[in-house]
Amino acid sequence: MISKYLSDLEIKEDQLPWNWCPNDKREKDWKEERKIHGFDSRDTWGLNYTLALLIYPRLKMYDEVNIIDTNFHKFTFKDNEYTFQECIDKVLRGLEIFLTKDDFEMIDEEIEEIQDAIKLLGEIWWDLWW
Repeated sequence: MISKYLSDLEIKEDQLPWNWCPNDKREKDWKEERKIHGFDSRDTWGLNYTLALLIYPRLKMYDEVNIIDTNFHKFTFKDNEYTFQECIDKVLRGLEIFLTKDDFEMIDEEIEEIQDAIKLLGEIWWDLWW
């Protein structure tokens, strides 16, 4: 089942790596991999995409349900100061671009937003709890 947050981005079930290549002759191998690892190798075909699919809905929910003041903590990134909330918003925006646009459609500014989102995720990593 696809998450509400991914559905909101109009991502469909068949776009999820674990649903790629239905009825493929490798299904037996993938089933065995899932028994051993809890996931199969299709997740690694585009690991960046898989990670974005996992992080985006969880960060989106975190943003909606946390009970902390996300404007209190400040972070310096590229010589600018941002609140924790602004960082979360930038990470979500970058992931949204990554998940909804084909590589060849992206303009340089969007690619930079995605790269900044990943770097900012690293900056706020230790504060993603409540």
